[in-house]
This record gives sequence, C-alpha cells and structure tokens, in this order.
Amino acid sequence: MQHLNLENLYWIGGCPSGGKTTLAGEISRISNIPIYHTDEHSLDYGLRINAKVPDFHREINMNFVESTVAIPDEPWFNIFITGLRELCSIALDDITKLFVGSNAIIEGGILLPEFISKMGIENQAIFINPTYEYLHECLPKQKWVINILSGISDAEYKSLFIKRLLFKYNLFREYVIESAEKFNIKTIFTATPNSLDNNVKIALQHLSLYT
Repeated sequence: MQHLNLENLYWIGGCPSGGKTTLAGEISRISNIPIYHTDEHSLDYGLRINAKVPDFHREINMNFVESTVAIPDEPWFNIFITGLRELCSIALDDITKLFVGSNAIIEGGILLPEFISKMGIENQAIFINPTYEYLHECLPKQKWVINILSGISDAEYKSLFIKRLLFKYNLFREYVIESAEKFNIKTIFTATPNSLDNNVKIALQHLSLYT
C-alpha cells in the first residue's frame, strides 16, 4: 500500500493518559491546523476489521471490565496489538483519502510507530507517553474510567479492575516507547500536568510548525 502526499499531515500518537488530545489541541490552536481524532472513529474501524483477527472481535465485543480482568496479560496484549494494527491500517487508508492537499493533525491511540516508519514520515510524527508514575496517577481519574467504575458495585472487583487495567496499559505504554525508539521516532513524556508547555515547544519545533 502506498501513501502519497503526506507532507500536509502531522501525527501524534502514544499511550492513554499521556496527553495526546491536549497536545494536539495546543498545536492546533497555535498553528491553526484542524485535528482529526482517530479515536472518535475507532468503532467504525472496528466494524470494518476483517475475519483474520477474530480474537480481537471477541475481545472488543466482550464487556470491557470482564475482558480486562479475565483475559491473561500476554494473550490480551497479543490480541490487542494485532487488532490495533488492523485498526491503524484502516484509519490510514481513510486519512490519506480525506486530507488530499489539506493540512491536518492526526491524533489518537490507535496510531503505531511501525506505520509511521513504513510511510517514511518520522519527522512529521511525535509520540507522547506518560511516565510510569503519571500513568498510575492519572488513568484512574480519566472520565471514561470513572464512568466504568460507577457501574461496578463490588469494591474488591473495582480494585481488581483498576489493577489489571493499569498493568495492561503499561504493557502498551512500554511497547509504544520501545517501538518509537526502534524506528527513530521522536518521543516526549508527560510526568506532571506542568509538562504541557515544554512538550508543546518540543513538538512544534520537531514538526517545524513554529509560526
């Protein structure tokens, strides 16, 4: 698959709770470039995944709490990454058709460093990840996590869900960091809420978006 005319696109990926959406919003505000949030379209991408990843279909159709707690970490991670690769491939096909000749910031957790490398656009991408400590502090405070927790009445099961969720998302965090390093793609980190200003400066410079 060939992806052409990508000079107008800027890519922001990374682990949940790293600040992708916030970083993209600041870059958009400063550069006046619109954002395409891939996560907003992930349900549609999921419905279009073909039959070669049936385990991913089963996982995403399971109750999220049940799959997080019940599926062992290694099988969960393998299923998750396999499905994510398919989601990313579908998203890239859509994006390269949607933004022919127009600028856009492409943001989302489904973006993977290996696809950025395949397209040869390392200098147009940046990955932002939380530190281990920041992930553990902030993930349980995310609105979507709080909404899930509100539906769990058993305090012990609630605690188990958070523990398993943090462990599994840290697996993904480590994968993204190692993968970005392997493909020589710029990575920045969120350690505190005050990291944003410095990360915006680094991202603007790396993406050559200073105005």
